[in-house]
Amino acid sequence: MNPKFTPEMVERFREAFHLDEPLYVQYLYFYRDLFSGKTISWKDNLPVLEKIWERFLNSLWLFVVGTILTWTISFPVGIRSAIFRGGFYDRSSTFFSYLLISIPSFFFAYILIIFVVNQFHIPVIGMETFGIGGTAWST
Repeated sequence: MNPKFTPEMVERFREAFHLDEPLYVQYLYFYRDLFSGKTISWKDNLPVLEKIWERFLNSLWLFVVGTILTWTISFPVGIRSAIFRGGFYDRSSTFFSYLLISIPSFFFAYILIIFVVNQFHIPVIGMETFGIGGTAWST
């Protein structure tokens, strides 16, 4: 615990965050406060739900694009593998599928970032254009 905290401050934190309650009750209080908008970020005093929603929209966009790319590649490969069952194409596509599935996603993402930066000299820094800020369609 921070030595600068006075006993009164510690008691206020206990009351504010229901730390004297059982863990499952604290959990329920947490979600009640989160979804009612009472939980405020200590960093910038904005409601936490707004910050989560902002990041959720970015994640949703990445999920949709990733799903479309996955389906665009996997359905034709799967159909062709089913047509030529047991052949070279089927075995090699199965091998590469297992290979790609077994690579941890965080490691594969890191390798892709390094590849894109080195091959195409594209800075990978987020959802905005480098040096320009927000675009007209994102405001």
